[in-house]
Amino acid sequence: MILLSATTALLQLVTASTQAIAVQASWVDSSSSTYTPNDLNTAISTATTTPIVGSPAASTQRNIKFVNIRNTGSASEQITLQHYDGTTTAPLWSLSLPAGYSFTYEDGVGPYLTDSTGAKVASQITNGAIFAPSGITGATAASRYVGGTTSGAPTAGTFNVGDFVVAENGRHWTCVSAGTPGQWTSSPDINIFRPGDYSTVANPLDPTGTNDCSACFTAMMTAFNAANASGRCVIQIPPGVFKIQSGVLAFTAATPAAILGAGQGVSVLLCNSTTGNFIQCASGSDQFQIRGLAIYQSGTPNTAG
Repeated sequence: MILLSATTALLQLVTASTQAIAVQASWVDSSSSTYTPNDLNTAISTATTTPIVGSPAASTQRNIKFVNIRNTGSASEQITLQHYDGTTTAPLWSLSLPAGYSFTYEDGVGPYLTDSTGAKVASQITNGAIFAPSGITGATAASRYVGGTTSGAPTAGTFNVGDFVVAENGRHWTCVSAGTPGQWTSSPDINIFRPGDYSTVANPLDPTGTNDCSACFTAMMTAFNAANASGRCVIQIPPGVFKIQSGVLAFTAATPAAILGAGQGVSVLLCNSTTGNFIQCASGSDQFQIRGLAIYQSGTPNTAG
């Protein structure tokens, strides 16, 4: 409930620039046992403070039932809805209202946002301010987090373009076509493989360069090649010096792949052989990356690879 009780009280709207703003306000005046409804439409297109609900008469309380503030301009407008009691101004809500959006207050419901289609927009009220999903310069398309799923995109409900969910399996899904439930897409997973994940008591990963780590790397490459048929797989080499045999890093799929270390001189692979290719790529491989990694070969280098 928003009340204007004093004969000098006002409900005001502060606009920060010159976007076209259309306001509709409705209220009921109560005096003794008399109740009188009224309303007012206001158009604003300047940076100013505008009374959108005027002061009540003496011995009258003005109960504001509905306020709708719509940005009919072409860019976002910073607005502040505030209560003035004749002496003190109290800001109620302040937000950047995107073009085409409406900020609405309803008695008994509270404040909410609607987008250009009239659909309610998920918003957060914090310290009296509503933050709309309007983004910042360069990223002003509407987007909102609408919840989570067990796995996959929503199969029911109505969604807008830019809505996104987080599934319990870690995937993010984004609505690319509005509807019930709309069309959704998810960026492909990037699978990360680390030799330490395949370290065992019998064959531990030794970062000192003393013991052979071929078993860990071989097991890792078996899992990597099984998953990399669709691409987007990465091998992460931790800090340390790791001794492995030639031929262990054999890639069987010609899909994009990468070996990423923690930095040259930080992550080091030591080839404990003078024969054979140390890294073997599948025929036709493209978009293969090696970064942040130093590779050394013990003994006489193998000029063939």
